[in-house]
Amino acid sequence: VDQEVEVLEQFLFDSSTFSVDKFLELSTDPVTNELMVKVVWKDVAGLTSLEPFSQLYSDVPVRLLAWLRTRPDSPLQKRALRVFEEEGDITVEDLRKTAKRQRRKKKN
Repeated sequence: VDQEVEVLEQFLFDSSTFSVDKFLELSTDPVTNELMVKVVWKDVAGLTSLEPFSQLYSDVPVRLLAWLRTRPDSPLQKRALRVFEEEGDITVEDLRKTAKRQRRKKKN
């Protein structure tokens, strides 16, 4: 069993191997108060895990931000959006531009 767990952990830490299917919910780690996101992975049917928001933010910022924009306003959602504003790599405005470009591509 330990070997299976090790293999799974190796996969999870190699984010190029795994891709996020969808985000489920925001939460905070009870010990560190770090923002966490429950995700469903594409590569293993039904595999969900809690991932640090900071990791997902650096790996899939556009999808993460798009998902956050569809969440009902909650303190956690506001906190997560603040991270995007403060970190500044991608903003809500960037996301709108990306969405517009993608819509234009589909029309062509």
